[in-house]
Amino acid sequence: MSTYATLLPVWNAIQSRFHETVRGLQAEELGLQLAGESASIGYMLRHNAEVEYMFAAWFFDLQMPEGFRFRRAGERLEALLHSRTWMS
Repeated sequence: MSTYATLLPVWNAIQSRFHETVRGLQAEELGLQLAGESASIGYMLRHNAEVEYMFAAWFFDLQMPEGFRFRRAGERLEALLHSRTWMS
């Protein structure tokens, strides 16, 4: 069995559970934080999406969605991701 065939069911199961949880959130909950200056729920959701897009580009050879921009990465990471040299 290939790595892809092994990973895809795990990826789908995690995605399904994650998306079910997120759909249950109310908009006002996105700004909640554990304490002080910790990351909000909304920030962590955005961060998770960015990491998943990077993984999907690398492992599944998928393109980023049209118009998607990384908020925290800056132009250097954008250029690196689009060059695909980081996958070698």
